[in-house]
Amino acid sequence: MERSLPPKKLKKDTIVEALFEIRFSSVALSEVVVGQLCNNPQWQGFEQVRLSAAEIPPRVRESDTNLRFQPLIELKNKELSTNVRVGDSVISIHRLVPYSGWDDFKEYIASTLSYLESTLNGLKYLRLGLRYVNLINRRAHSIASIEQLFLKLNVGSEDITDNFHVVYHKAIDKDLSAQIRFATPSYLSGPKLPNETLCAIDIDMFTPSDFEINTSGKGILDWLEVAHDHEKQIFFSFFSDRWLQEMKA
Repeated sequence: MERSLPPKKLKKDTIVEALFEIRFSSVALSEVVVGQLCNNPQWQGFEQVRLSAAEIPPRVRESDTNLRFQPLIELKNKELSTNVRVGDSVISIHRLVPYSGWDDFKEYIASTLSYLESTLNGLKYLRLGLRYVNLINRRAHSIASIEQLFLKLNVGSEDITDNFHVVYHKAIDKDLSAQIRFATPSYLSGPKLPNETLCAIDIDMFTPSDFEINTSGKGILDWLEVAHDHEKQIFFSFFSDRWLQEMKA
């Protein structure tokens, strides 16, 4: 049976964080890059917080692949529910609760890309990522148990429906892959979880490591639109058509 089209919006949003990350290289000195990016007019008035990676010498960061793309400065604006993390080779934009919607988020990303391309010399894009973290709440989303999701986990002959943490990878096409993570509350960290939390569904869409990004901001926005569509398809595939209709805004 053919599935219904996913709803554009739910009555009770599941999104607790949406983020876009772009990794890049340029010919500018690392200190210059961070300063130029933090001067983006979009982020004027944001609170600035120095992150722990900023204490590591640039040469050490650049020689270690685990450190090279670590952000150095975090910019925060509670009124816009927006945090931005900036490093000499990375920018990530985080939209928190309440999520303002895809159209607004995409427009904000487009403005950031425009500033990035007009500011840095020798800019080359290395990796794109679009990630959504969702929390499913028993009461708010009318789902009493894991068994009500289109999700089946087995170890031998035993069904796993209680405490679990599972991550799997899905190749979409040559320039898009996904990593999907399910976790029940016992495996979730961070701020105190809302009561009645059933599980987290974390979907990370990204460019594969062997994909060359020879594109401008406009091309990236096209990629983003495709990635967003696939993210929604993956997320809504875990729910019944009946649930989708009941929760549709």
